[in-house]
Amino acid sequence: IRNCDWSSDVCSSDLMTEEIRFKDEPGGKQNTEDTPGAGKSGRRSEHSQRKPRELMLAELSREEAVRRLQLFHRLTRLINDGSHNVERMAQAVARFLSKQIGGMAVIMLFTPDKENYRVEAYYDPDPAVRASFEKVLQDVNHIPPSQGWAGEVLRTGEPMLVPGISTQEAQREAVPSFVEFAGNIGIESLVIVPIKAHSGTLGAISLTSHRGGVHYTKADEALLVEVGYRVAIAIENFTLIESLRNEVAVRGFAGEALAASEERFLSVFHSAYFGIKVMDLVGTLLETNEAFQAMSGYTEQELIAMQFYDLVHPEDVPHALKCFEAVKLGRQPYARNEHRLVHRDGSVVWVRTTFAGVKKRDGSGGLSSIFGIVENISEQRQAG
Repeated sequence: IRNCDWSSDVCSSDLMTEEIRFKDEPGGKQNTEDTPGAGKSGRRSEHSQRKPRELMLAELSREEAVRRLQLFHRLTRLINDGSHNVERMAQAVARFLSKQIGGMAVIMLFTPDKENYRVEAYYDPDPAVRASFEKVLQDVNHIPPSQGWAGEVLRTGEPMLVPGISTQEAQREAVPSFVEFAGNIGIESLVIVPIKAHSGTLGAISLTSHRGGVHYTKADEALLVEVGYRVAIAIENFTLIESLRNEVAVRGFAGEALAASEERFLSVFHSAYFGIKVMDLVGTLLETNEAFQAMSGYTEQELIAMQFYDLVHPEDVPHALKCFEAVKLGRQPYARNEHRLVHRDGSVVWVRTTFAGVKKRDGSGGLSSIFGIVENISEQRQAG
């Protein structure tokens, strides 16, 4: 990692227990991926062969791998902390990636109809480059996915790495509005990955190294693939929270709302990948979806009238209640908590729960209920 400050994070030694060979160990490979001038046919990545986490660490020395994991975990926390505001989160991620890896970072998202995409956030350390890019954006609102390298990534859902490229080639492949910009700053290297999770491709993240800058590697690409997935999860979580907030506010509780709202609520509630639980203001479970039932091992009938903290590991209950109370008392609109959920069979599932309140329809500003979006993060915890 380039230009990193690691003083604020300590990486535990168990992060290095994954079965990965580093380049300074027997059997490790030297990096032969970052040769400038790679032809276009060699740009498509082969991520189906290995997991992104392996690619993120492979061909790095042990010290570099530890630093890479530190960066990833810092960035994951940044994404989680900012996920209640997509625009703010995107800007924070772009700034972080640009400063830590190098070059211009751009985050693009599909428009709601998926007919076009737009630039949601960007950052470059050079003020002149930022100003030039901002000038182009003033004339460009939406970009069709048929244009540019980013468009190709959005269409295919596959990452792209161009370790070395000439300015002329960059201009040929650029979105028309950005041809002059590409010529002015010069393009040395680029990597673009999809923002993709359970609901499909939502956008893309690009890093572009301009004249005299770094040449990106497979390790950079693999890190971005992981980041793209985390950003997609955060966006899906935010979208789900807002949908449920709106529908529950109109719907009230079961049987109290218009048929159209009920249909929308049920569609979101039952099709969600995340677990969802609706609670009253003392934490009693009123409704849960199939995903949460599968996560906990309990049936819907068994969960009704239980307290949400009945399923939380005893050591984690105080902090879970603190987050619930923060939303209940209006101290914050969202509260997120990582804790252990105790499965019916006694096993433990690590989850990330986001609590959000639903306001009463009488305009008083008080809450009628609280719901929780529950994401299974056991795999993440085991990986690092």
